Amino acid sequence: MREEAIQFFSNLSIFATTTFIPIIAAFWGADAFTTAMIIVAYNLSVFASNYFCGRGADIYGRRAFLLVGLLFSTLTFAVHIFIHDKVSLTVIRILAGISVGMWGPAILAYVFEAKKKLGKIMGFGGLGWGMGILLTGILAMYWSSQDLYIRMYFLSTVGFIIASIMAMTLPKLTEVKHKIPLFPIAVIKKSLPAYIAIVIRHTGATAVWALLPFYLKTQLGFSVTNISYIYASNAFIQFIVMYYADQVPSRLSISTGLLISIGAFFFFPWATSVWHWTLLFIIFGGAWSLLYVGATVYVMERNVERATSTGLLQGSTSLAGITGPLIGGLIASVAPFYYNFYLATILSAIALVIFLAMARPPRLFKGKARPIEYGPQAYMPP
Repeated sequence: MREEAIQFFSNLSIFATTTFIPIIAAFWGADAFTTAMIIVAYNLSVFASNYFCGRGADIYGRRAFLLVGLLFSTLTFAVHIFIHDKVSLTVIRILAGISVGMWGPAILAYVFEAKKKLGKIMGFGGLGWGMGILLTGILAMYWSSQDLYIRMYFLSTVGFIIASIMAMTLPKLTEVKHKIPLFPIAVIKKSLPAYIAIVIRHTGATAVWALLPFYLKTQLGFSVTNISYIYASNAFIQFIVMYYADQVPSRLSISTGLLISIGAFFFFPWATSVWHWTLLFIIFGGAWSLLYVGATVYVMERNVERATSTGLLQGSTSLAGITGPLIGGLIASVAPFYYNFYLATILSAIALVIFLAMARPPRLFKGKARPIEYGPQAYMPP
């Protein structure tokens, strides 16, 4: 259960703070576009860190990047307490992005090569995400504004301390190290359909997520506690769906996740109550679980450079986290925020069409579901 605990506590730590960055930025005087740029800066640092550290984990070993990354994350989330204006918020979020990107690809590659069930491990990440948001919502019932934020930062730091301790107890594996070029064209080529689908769809999603908490609070009048419950419902359903998602053929899983995303985003403009948003977030949590687990399996079953391929996949979500908030912030500055919902619907549809046109079933496993727990040898070559 050590790998599950690492995923649980690290994701608890990330999302206990990250989800409410738009509200924290507004507290320090940031407008919609400035808030989007802060989120862009964070995702840019995650993108760069995912790429270079994922490649480094394949070259030098997964465990070292996991340990150092979690310890660095503990430090960067602890210094959130020193945020006092928009500039300090931006700088500290960039450091946090670098630290978070260091260990993400390493833990997934470690789990895969330890012959653990990947969907289960990823599901515990969703559970940690939900618990972090839920605990923040409970804290919001007793504290407000800066006092609340300080406690959020403390919660995130404690979670990373626990995750770091658990990582230190992980057994060492006999790791196969690879020579990876600076620009791994072969890996990208084999995984391109999944990368493109994630980037396009997630660009629309992050255009929404970047400012959604602020929209729910100011336009619909939801409290921080209500917002935390809505987001937690998404995360908790991920825990359930991800547990089984790796049993679905990766191509079908990705396609289904994209299709459900189209439907969920389409109904966003008509959601006005807490219950509406909770139901849509539950549906959306299932969609993301199928899409993300499916994409992770898709790239791992096609590459032996697993930390690099998953690092590029996570980097794809971060790349979307750069373009999406930028577009979303621009739209929100000149038009009603809900126009981003229409954008997300259209981009999800485009992602589905492109993925179906590009993707081909693996030659050796066409039409078969393959449980992850059977280990790396079940995925070689194709």
